Amino acid sequence: MKQLPHWNYSALWGAGAVYARARDWLAWGRFLKRLSMEEPEFFVRYTTPYREDYGSGIENTLVPTADGDSVRVYFHSGEAPGYFGYFAWMPDLDTTIVWLSNTDCGYTSNYRLGRELRALVAGAAYQVVAR
Repeated sequence: MKQLPHWNYSALWGAGAVYARARDWLAWGRFLKRLSMEEPEFFVRYTTPYREDYGSGIENTLVPTADGDSVRVYFHSGEAPGYFGYFAWMPDLDTTIVWLSNTDCGYTSNYRLGRELRALVAGAAYQVVAR
């Protein structure tokens, strides 16, 4: 059995705002994959957006691909002044995207870039963000 380190609560700022490194987000992706295989009923409840009884904060959507198909993506993001984290897991592609940034303004909106990045990975049409 492996002992896990404690969360660093000194970084708390607002609702959720828990400090996490890229490897923490990747571990969450591995957890989601394992949960989807080992406990599929709970996985569906856990990944249903805006459920008051689980509060995972995860959303999911279908991303249309260039060939007319679609890919399911589960995603979550969070930010505090000067910090931004974005996570997306695409089980059909066995792909996890983790994006950490220190800015979120105007044309470089991290939420917009996250949507574009997951579209690019899914093989969907995407738009280059221009200044």
